[in-house]
Amino acid sequence: MAETSQKWNRWQQTRQMGRQRFVWLYGVCGWGLSVGVLWSIGFWYISDPHPPFWLVIGLGLLGFPPGGYLWGRLMWWWFERSRLTAEQSKV
Repeated sequence: MAETSQKWNRWQQTRQMGRQRFVWLYGVCGWGLSVGVLWSIGFWYISDPHPPFWLVIGLGLLGFPPGGYLWGRLMWWWFERSRLTAEQSKV
């Protein structure tokens, strides 16, 4: 039970930054850019013949950040839904 309480306290602190900042920080920057770079490196490495790396990294950095935005919005929605469900079950 203490673990759940800590989880919600941490979410309350994260929630104070607001939805847009959460989405941009964790979704676009945290997920979108990091996965875009890792995908680009992996794709370039396994491709034969190797395409120009600047092209691969460009595609990765154009494609994954919008996905990160959607991922961040989905995570915010999920955590808020879970928080509301938990609060309603307390009453």
